[in-house]
Amino acid sequence: MKIQKRLILWHRYLGIATCLLFAMWFLSGFFMMYVRMPRIPEEERLARLPVLEAARVVVAPADAIRLAKLTGEPQASVLTSLWGRPVYRFTLTAGKYVTVFADTGEVRRGFSWDEARRSVAEPRSSFLGAETEPDQWTVAQTYRAHQPLYRVAIDDGRGTELYVSSQTGDLLLKTDRASRILGWLSAVPHYLYFTVLRKHPSLWNDVVVWTSLVGCLMVIVGAAVGLWRFSPSKRYRFREDGPRSSPYTGLKRLHHYGGLIFGAVTLTWIFSGMMSMNPWKYSPSTAPQSAERTALRGSNWTLRSLAEPVRIAPNAKEVEFLQAFGQPLLRSVVSANQSSIDTSAKFDAPRIVAAIGAIVPGGEIEDWSLLPDYDSYYYDRKNLRPLPAIRARFDDPRAVWLYIDATTAQPLMRYERTSRIHRWLYHGLHSFDFPFLYRRRPLWDIAVFVLGLGGFALSLTGVWIGWKRLRKTPERAKAPPPALVSSR
Repeated sequence: MKIQKRLILWHRYLGIATCLLFAMWFLSGFFMMYVRMPRIPEEERLARLPVLEAARVVVAPADAIRLAKLTGEPQASVLTSLWGRPVYRFTLTAGKYVTVFADTGEVRRGFSWDEARRSVAEPRSSFLGAETEPDQWTVAQTYRAHQPLYRVAIDDGRGTELYVSSQTGDLLLKTDRASRILGWLSAVPHYLYFTVLRKHPSLWNDVVVWTSLVGCLMVIVGAAVGLWRFSPSKRYRFREDGPRSSPYTGLKRLHHYGGLIFGAVTLTWIFSGMMSMNPWKYSPSTAPQSAERTALRGSNWTLRSLAEPVRIAPNAKEVEFLQAFGQPLLRSVVSANQSSIDTSAKFDAPRIVAAIGAIVPGGEIEDWSLLPDYDSYYYDRKNLRPLPAIRARFDDPRAVWLYIDATTAQPLMRYERTSRIHRWLYHGLHSFDFPFLYRRRPLWDIAVFVLGLGGFALSLTGVWIGWKRLRKTPERAKAPPPALVSSR
């Protein structure tokens, strides 16, 4: 009995400390099923760009590189538009950008507000300031390289605000009244994306991880107490409603039964939420490594050899410069789900597999497959990731799997044994990313909503019980429940 009482006390006070947070996580999770932080979707970003006109591109890629004085290979190179003019955009390894206007050869590494305001293209706008520190909507790390961000208010009746990069002159983010409200209902509370916390990444990481650990302990202790005090033979008898399987009444009884039914899924959601932070960095990144990129790309940067203006596919909004086996690839992007490859080279699957056969230390290719569809690790709910893809599995100690675009020979993802485990512990348990479920909507929606509702009710009753406990005097807290006649 002493152990049981201690467990009850542990569960009670851990619940008082955490149940309000978990109720908030469950409630915001319902909104997270459909909305996230405000952003500009890729479809809208491309729709804002004009169609590239080949006649206006007079500067060749090699000349743009020479004018920009680039010595090393950038992380990304693209021909896009700025203010209706074609530009080469080079993303450097230090998180900086170089812009070369393809019609004049002018080189820019930053833009003043008077210049960048042309990206707004709204007559009813007012400049709110140059943001050198992240605010609620730009707190993610991806916006740091673009600071200061020029924030602009649009007088459109919807409370629209735009953020323009001082590094590229591009429009990066759009928020309005509705998206900000939905952000506060979804991603901000769910990810604990409160600016005062999130702008300190290490502190934010520790708060999420350790709070989740406390929550896991609370649920485990509660499950032990709940199973201990549950009586299938209904040995608890009450004057009002006869024998029961639980010694509790009212919301406490609901909390008891709710814990028995939804405790397991509540535990897995809290635990998988912690795993989203990749605690203690146990799982390696799924991004391809430099050795894999080099093996497929070739040692020379071929963009330097393109001395003629690039060919542009009809209706293309952007041209992305890629490379495989020492051959340049031009990927013309028309929309988020429509693109074409311009290259004279042909890449068959055996050639690609042969190129990567010896790049993983301590292992060789065990087997490989040409995937016409997504599998359990390489997948995309919006069906935007390229197909077909090659999956090569190695027999090295880390059990590496590589996924490669079969059309462009670009490495896509890299999984090791621990990162595959992480995929299930995080995405599987937290987002219910099980192929049999997320490919069959609205079955996924129904399952997540019903289980989430149970977890929310469990947390909410815990909040109420904790509040009532805090309000009780010590004398009342010691009194036994008057309705309980016998607990034998």
